Amino acid sequence: MPLIEDFRPSHDDDPRNQQAIDHDPNTLIYPPLIPRPATIVENLREAIGTMRSAAGSISDSGHDIEDTWGALPNHYSAPGSDTLFSAMGRVSERGDDIDGDIASAVSELETFADAAETAKERLGSLREEAWEFREEMQAEDAWSENPINTLRNLQLKLAVNKAWGEY
Repeated sequence: MPLIEDFRPSHDDDPRNQQAIDHDPNTLIYPPLIPRPATIVENLREAIGTMRSAAGSISDSGHDIEDTWGALPNHYSAPGSDTLFSAMGRVSERGDDIDGDIASAVSELETFADAAETAKERLGSLREEAWEFREEMQAEDAWSENPINTLRNLQLKLAVNKAWGEY
């Protein structure tokens, strides 16, 4: 069995290049390989708030346009004015449609932000646990000969992969 220190795979902080941890119970977990979600949850939540506000403004503006133009038919007459005035009702409808579509997107983004936050916390906790486990195993001469150690190693790896997969 190679020494623990001999196994040092490269690590890439770009989440597009991060992968699940191997399932080999005899290869000691290497905490720097535990993926790190790159989502900045605070920024995402701020963008969600901005989107929600913008959608509401679009809807409100559509209704304001309809209200403002609604009084004109009593005072304005020209060729094609009926077509113009009938189109004003569609502005508020389209504004409401946009508001609804953005609300759906915002809801999905909120779900993703929650999942990202949970994954970051869980993977961070698992990383700390993996470092503690690794230090304990480095103190043992033949850590992988003890089935309890290899089982714990595998459990950590599977927990990491589950958290990464849920992200």
